[in-house]
Formats: sequence, structure tokens, C-alpha cells
Amino acid sequence: MRPLGERKRDFDWLIRDKYPEFYRTPRKYLPAIRRDVERLDAGEPLAYVIGWVPFLDAKIDLRYQPLIPRPETEYWTEKVIQKLVRGQAVAAETAIRVLDAFAGTGCVGLAVLRQIPQAHVTFADIDPRALRQIRINLRLNRIPPRRYTIKHSNILQNVGMSFDVILANPPYLAKRKRGVKALSSLRHEPATALFAGADGLAVIRKFLAQAPAHLCPGGETWLEFDASQKAAIAAIIKRRRGLRATFHRDQFGKWRWTVVSRK
Repeated sequence: MRPLGERKRDFDWLIRDKYPEFYRTPRKYLPAIRRDVERLDAGEPLAYVIGWVPFLDAKIDLRYQPLIPRPETEYWTEKVIQKLVRGQAVAAETAIRVLDAFAGTGCVGLAVLRQIPQAHVTFADIDPRALRQIRINLRLNRIPPRRYTIKHSNILQNVGMSFDVILANPPYLAKRKRGVKALSSLRHEPATALFAGADGLAVIRKFLAQAPAHLCPGGETWLEFDASQKAAIAAIIKRRRGLRATFHRDQFGKWRWTVVSRK
């Protein structure tokens, strides 16, 4: 049985975000709420039970149970948007070509589209369910089709054009950690979006090898990773001549993303 405080917190969020009319007509919603509480007690993530999460100013539907957007990802996405907005003051009429790699829900690219009018985003993911989820979220947030492209892609295969910015939240958890109790809550999320080899770097290595060829001159790659991987990723980038990287901490003080560009 989950702790009472955790159950109360989840119940309050469930009512707020899924059943806002509950207190007006409780009998109408009680059967559905009981079923949802059973799902929560069985360990299903609250976000899946509610069915959506906010991400910056976007609403992200989760009906296909993709990777749930994290606050850490939201934090660095806001940082890249702020940087792109500052660039608009210099080139207000210039289109910005953005790739959301390993897109999942599409939350990163969607946030860019909502806040940067001249952005065109290519969403890329290997999972067909993720591609369906992205389409749902684009419609939900009323993004016109002329502003985006959706690609079925293994890492950066088939993404096409070069981009001003590549934004990437790849799988980066080590498979050997799958049995760790602290990660048991992840069992409901897609393993392909979470785990990447024995050290968690299998996908990142391939991505960093491919990304420079898909960048426009002066372009940047923003890459999320686990704090424990900073030194290893720095070494990978150092071995690739012609690249430079800066590393950044998230809102919790942990190393969380790197910005990679050509020298």
C-alpha cells in the first residue's frame, strides 16, 4: 500500500486535472475515480491515469503511454526557446529549422512551435506509436501542418535537411539499473525511450557521430543526459575533431544537458 500522504496528493491532482466537476456531482464520477485509484495503487504513473501533462504552455496528451515529459526536460527546453527568441530580434524574418529528435510526445518541438512563430519543426522518432502521439498533440495544440514535418527515424536516419537547432532527449539509462528499486516506477514507460546499453550511452554515441552532418553552419545540438555521464560524453565529443561543447546544470543543480557546435 502506498503512503497515505502520497495517495492523498495523487487523489487531489486526479480530481483537479481529470474530474474538475467531481464536487458538484460526485455520484457521476465515483465509479471512474475508484477505477483510477486502483490503477494508481497498482503503480501506474499518475500522468497516464490523468491522461495528459502540461509542458511549458502546451498540453501534452499521453494516450499511447509514451515517455512522460520530465521537469528537467522542460527546464532546458525553456532555455533553448529563450535563446532562439533573443535571436529573433536580430533576424525576425528568418525561418528557424528545428529537429526534435527522439521526439516521443513531441513536447520539446511543440513548445518551440508555440513560442516561436517562424520555427518549422521536424519531429523524428523510431516508434510508430510515438508518431501517432505527436500528431495528436500537434492537433490538440492547434499547430497548422505547414509548420511541421513528422519522420519515422532511427536516430537521425531519414531526417532530411540540415537544421539550425537539433534538440535531443535520447534514451540514456543503463540497462543494468533496470532492476533497481528506485527505478521500478519506470516499468510502465516504453523501455526503448529509456534504456540504451550497459552504460546508457549506446544511442548517444551514434547520435553525436551523426548530428554534425545535419547542422547548418553556426547550428547547435542540445542534448539531454544523466548527470553521471558528463565526463564520458565530454570524452566522446573531444574525440570528434571540430566540435566544442558547453555543459549545463538543471534546476536541481545536476549536470543535465550539453550544447554542441562546430568550432
